[in-house]
Amino acid sequence: MKKIARWTLAFAAVMSVSGSAMAINQACGYDVVLKNGLRSIPAGKFACGLAEQSGDLWRDDCVYACKWGVMAAPGAAVSANLVLRQATTLGHFACDEISYQFTDSDICMDSFGPNYGIDTRWQKAILASFIAMEDGYNGVMKSVLRYHSPLSFALTGTFTPSGGC
Repeated sequence: MKKIARWTLAFAAVMSVSGSAMAINQACGYDVVLKNGLRSIPAGKFACGLAEQSGDLWRDDCVYACKWGVMAAPGAAVSANLVLRQATTLGHFACDEISYQFTDSDICMDSFGPNYGIDTRWQKAILASFIAMEDGYNGVMKSVLRYHSPLSFALTGTFTPSGGC
């Protein structure tokens, strides 16, 4: 019984170490679907580009400038800008080299300045929080986001890669 427990702990320790690249894939566009309770609402397209690698002696971050847009009606496009931040990990320090691969880590909204998103009514709205995890295998980002409104509640969003990824 002790042998099984040791093997289980050893396997868990090995599996907890991430070995894939840690950056948002800037070569892809994403299709966005927001969930409002049981309803799935298509909320446009999403794309990011690497803006900078910043940080200090102990930790670096990859900073991405992102554009989120939707065609609300024919001829009425709405777009929003947001800045996302992702911490680098051991063995993956150069954001410019790994920004064309999917991630296995967390992504959060940069707290400097206002960030905007598209809400469930296809309107530009200020985001209060945005947290996401991206699957390193298929690139699908699952997020929880909340808009800056007294009546806003948390929504879940799915960002699925599209366009040749």
